[in-house]
Amino acid sequence: YCNLCSAESPYFLHTSNEKRILKNSICPNCSSRKRHRGIYQIYKKKLTEFNNPKILHFAPEPVFYPLFSSYNYITADSELADVNMCLNIQDIDCKSRSFDIILSNHVLEHVKDDLKALSELSRILKHNGLLILTVPGDWQRNKTIEYNFPDRNGHYRDYGLDFINMLNSQFGKVDSEDLYKYNDHYDLPLGLTPKHDLAFLCHKV
Repeated sequence: YCNLCSAESPYFLHTSNEKRILKNSICPNCSSRKRHRGIYQIYKKKLTEFNNPKILHFAPEPVFYPLFSSYNYITADSELADVNMCLNIQDIDCKSRSFDIILSNHVLEHVKDDLKALSELSRILKHNGLLILTVPGDWQRNKTIEYNFPDRNGHYRDYGLDFINMLNSQFGKVDSEDLYKYNDHYDLPLGLTPKHDLAFLCHKV
């Protein structure tokens, strides 16, 4: 079941790269990925905790647009043309304490200086604001693997659990959730994989 488009299907499409095959990843109806279907549940839950939040979404995925249509929702990217603002996540041209919620889904692995990007995200969050973040990684490995040059997917690194230490250096409180916890939230499974996608909830306190 796809919770983003409400489609039922006997299967989702598999994807692969040189490292692994990812089964039941892409919804054949709306093209959502595993991580989208999982983090959608977090987005819905966290939106209820804010009163008319101002939201900034880096590299926004169109599958989420219906969810945010009634909110003060601003999209941003450094390359995409169909966004509200052209912003470099390593040097964000916004005033400090501008946003209640910031969303960044599989962006930091493409950024050369990810610590600088996190510092900027923390700077533009309001007091008691929330950054909801996902990155690809091996969440059974302690150390992040850094590459001398971006790989064929444009990734500068493959994250490990030490990423949490980096987040803690920039935010007052950091929680993590295995998105697999939402797999059986509906009558049919969402196609999620245990320990594959973690969401990091970073609080500005």
